[in-house]
Amino acid sequence: MTFYDRGMSDSGVADRARPALDRVIALGARGGSGWPCRGASEPAGSSGPALPSEIIELVRRASGVVAAIFIGLTCATCGGGLPPPGHYGSPGYRFAISFAKAPTEQVVAITTPLPDAQYGTAIAHRSIWSGGNADVWVDQLTTPVPANRVDGFLRSYLPTSHGGRIVTRSGFPAAIESVPCFTPAGSCPGNVAVLAVLDDTTLYMVHTVMDASTDRAILASFQLENR
Repeated sequence: MTFYDRGMSDSGVADRARPALDRVIALGARGGSGWPCRGASEPAGSSGPALPSEIIELVRRASGVVAAIFIGLTCATCGGGLPPPGHYGSPGYRFAISFAKAPTEQVVAITTPLPDAQYGTAIAHRSIWSGGNADVWVDQLTTPVPANRVDGFLRSYLPTSHGGRIVTRSGFPAAIESVPCFTPAGSCPGNVAVLAVLDDTTLYMVHTVMDASTDRAILASFQLENR
């Protein structure tokens, strides 16, 4: 099962999420303005687009990554050197990463924790940092993931939902994977890369849709700064 299938099959999500994803697909097909990789005609320093609220609130985890993929399709091969890592997040949730462009932060309003019964926890709060064609999702969980389910939990955030590699990052368990870009409709330019890091009850997910070398550089630059 791919991460698209897993995300769209989550209980209560599919019917509500699909219209929002369809709108994103339609926008991508039109090549509309306001995509993460802006054209030269746009003013310097203009802010990147915010994810539609329907997607942020209704599409969690894997299907949320798919939404980001669609948003990134028009500039999957944008290149250029990366700046040095910047420092982001609030106290206790600090991280460093090299964004291709100056990021913006969006806090997702979650009135009722989003349950993940398979892994014995729920998402209580989410912040999303978006810069260029990379996002960092910071999810605060209600309870720790049981130790014997951590690897599966981390892999469930990856593009294939089951592959990738289990590694450590900043001393914490992590999973990482990079695959050729794809959508339910077929292949697309560039690569999809995801790094998921679990620090007790905080899940950090970095996902990019760019060329393979830039993907690797962005994921390699991510470090936690809470310790």
